[in-house]
Amino acid sequence: MKILIKFFSIIGLLSMSHAAIAIDNVSDGDVLTADTMNEIIDATNANSGSSGLDFDIDNPCGGGTVYSVGDAGGDGGTVFFVTADGCNGLEAAPVDLAPASRNWGCDGENVSGADGTAIGDGAPNTLAVVNQACADPADAVDAARAYTGGAETDWYLPSKDELLEMYNTIGPGGDNSGGFVSNGVYWSSSEIDSLEVYVVNFANGGSPVNPKNFARESRAIRTLVDP
Repeated sequence: MKILIKFFSIIGLLSMSHAAIAIDNVSDGDVLTADTMNEIIDATNANSGSSGLDFDIDNPCGGGTVYSVGDAGGDGGTVFFVTADGCNGLEAAPVDLAPASRNWGCDGENVSGADGTAIGDGAPNTLAVVNQACADPADAVDAARAYTGGAETDWYLPSKDELLEMYNTIGPGGDNSGGFVSNGVYWSSSEIDSLEVYVVNFANGGSPVNPKNFARESRAIRTLVDP
């Protein structure tokens, strides 16, 4: 019974009443393997009329790639962040955007919705800048969106925390396998106000703010989503 109690603590999404029906034929001495766990879940789905539950220990990403930081991302870049299950993550382009430095753009204009700083905010920040259609061209964002490495067209400018994650894993704060300029200052997509934006200094990992009209390095990223 200890095995069964532990099993229920792992798959708390299942209702106890339905699971009880599914395990009627499981004896106290039985070993619950990944296969038998899935058989129980399948039986529970049948009893409850639900679908889609799965607890596949042997294949956590449903047959797709399990990512680790430092892996090749599949589109020419390097993985610098992964979710806890390894099924999803973020990939940095293999090179900085050319030319070597550029303005952020949108100088003097406050971009609505481009102030997110967390991991996961780079894509919506970038979209907000694109939708703003600033009078002063959004140079760094436009360059990230125009990047087509790996034949992909969904690259974007990272948020402040995404940029910090790059610095600490595949940048100079880690092993610099991403090939970043070790004393470079990189644009994030995280706006402060109409005049300033967060940057990350790859010389020391600091994240100060810079005027939008400064010339800084930039690196595009994209989201890895397992099929």
